[in-house]
Amino acid sequence: MATNEPSVTWPESGMYKVVQLLIDGKPLLAFGDTKHGDILANFLKKFGIDFKVLENRLHEMSPVIAGEHYKVLGAGKAVIDAESRKAYFWDKSAGYGVGISEEHVNEIRKLYSDWTIKSEPS
Repeated sequence: MATNEPSVTWPESGMYKVVQLLIDGKPLLAFGDTKHGDILANFLKKFGIDFKVLENRLHEMSPVIAGEHYKVLGAGKAVIDAESRKAYFWDKSAGYGVGISEEHVNEIRKLYSDWTIKSEPS
């Protein structure tokens, strides 16, 4: 189920919710402006990855935090400055009860050394 998708498709400049995940061991970021569970569901559907749905901490139906081909490592918010190639990650997902994973951010930094990436682990 490996994906040829780049680890990050950087969005336009702005503030987003973000989900940090691994798909078959590959670190990826999924950005959106909806609930973290919806961002994850849409991202997994894009790759044809099956997932189970359960009630999350906010009593909303969302994909489970890990499945056969994926695992969520963190979630929160991000401010992106695409022109300056800067990204800042912080906060946490109330639905999943996880914050930004510094380990995952470090993996993304290695892959995108031309970006200035900062984070505030939750």
